Amino acid sequence: MKYVIFGGTFNPPHSEHIAIARHALDCGYDKVVLLPSGIPPHKSCGVSAAHRLDMLELAARGVENFIIDDYELHTGGINFTSEVLPEMLKKYPGAHYLIGGDSLIDLDKWHEPEKIIRMCPVLVCRRAGRDAEFDKALAFWRGKGADITVMDYYPKDISSTMARYRAELGVYTGLNSAVADYIKANNLYNDYSSYYEKLSAMVKPARFAHCKRTCEYAVMLNIKLRLGLDNDKVFLAGLLHDCGKGSSRFDREKALRPLPANADEEDRQRVAHPVSYDETLIPSDAIGKPVEHQFVGALLAEQVFGVHDKEILGGIRYHCTGKADMSVMEKLIFSADVLEEGRDYPGVDVLRSAMLKNFEQGFLACLKMSYDNVKRKGGDMYPLTAQAYDYYFNGK
Repeated sequence: MKYVIFGGTFNPPHSEHIAIARHALDCGYDKVVLLPSGIPPHKSCGVSAAHRLDMLELAARGVENFIIDDYELHTGGINFTSEVLPEMLKKYPGAHYLIGGDSLIDLDKWHEPEKIIRMCPVLVCRRAGRDAEFDKALAFWRGKGADITVMDYYPKDISSTMARYRAELGVYTGLNSAVADYIKANNLYNDYSSYYEKLSAMVKPARFAHCKRTCEYAVMLNIKLRLGLDNDKVFLAGLLHDCGKGSSRFDREKALRPLPANADEEDRQRVAHPVSYDETLIPSDAIGKPVEHQFVGALLAEQVFGVHDKEILGGIRYHCTGKADMSVMEKLIFSADVLEEGRDYPGVDVLRSAMLKNFEQGFLACLKMSYDNVKRKGGDMYPLTAQAYDYYFNGK
């Protein structure tokens, strides 16, 4: 019997997990052993092992040559592959170990990687978009004596991390319907539900949908372009970036003055707590202009949503105008706002392609488009935007 052992957190199991495992069967292996991690040493799951096992069983349902082995779920403590794999090889003698391209690239960060490569042959999929890194890692480990076979299969660009954040937004792309239904039925991946409730009460439905798309796009860029930002911070900055946008349920003036003693609970939920007007928070030259909402939004994010992280607040505060010398977060939210999948203006696909090739060049293209758009319409250029343009294009 020719076995393949395929381990992972499966948090959640997505379509490419199953597609990779099916492809291994097509390569001549008889059985694929799906091995969900117990307590992985390199990441936090946030979802119980029992839920992950249930989801994996749903995802693998109907494929008779899959074996789900819950060995790690009963061992307790942190499980290292170098310690678990010998036990699996006793149970499935002669098995090959299947990993994804990202895992091969990062194998040097694993516990006792050289011990792992000596245990059994390794089967690996390439990672789309990371070919140079993959080839370098492949040559390195083969030079260490690893027996590595590269499968003739490029997985689609789906990750469990992105699947989790999309599930937070009620989007289940890349998950089979049974897994999606399980997530909804068990209220998994819903850490931000209180933010959604407040935000949906403050902005109109179309604006709320835009906020979710911007949030999703920002997280996707952070993951795909490996920007190194905290995904939770990116998620919140993207979600709340337009919370100050005017609607019938939001009155800017209420956000800038103390709530009356007799304010009802609805008012308290949708407007800021008592604050003093402070021009460092909302510049007077922004009042009444289209850019005002970014400053109001940063204020509301802090006062209503309880966000005090300066990186997040900066992403909200400058997402519309930009400014000189922007942080990575500020550039990301600025760009995601104009690139999210709901945007359909002429040239947006070109901008998206530029962004996916190079973050800094993509950001500059977005900034130039925004600047040129104001100039073309003959509107007043807000000082921060002019300063941003001079800083990045004129070296001022």
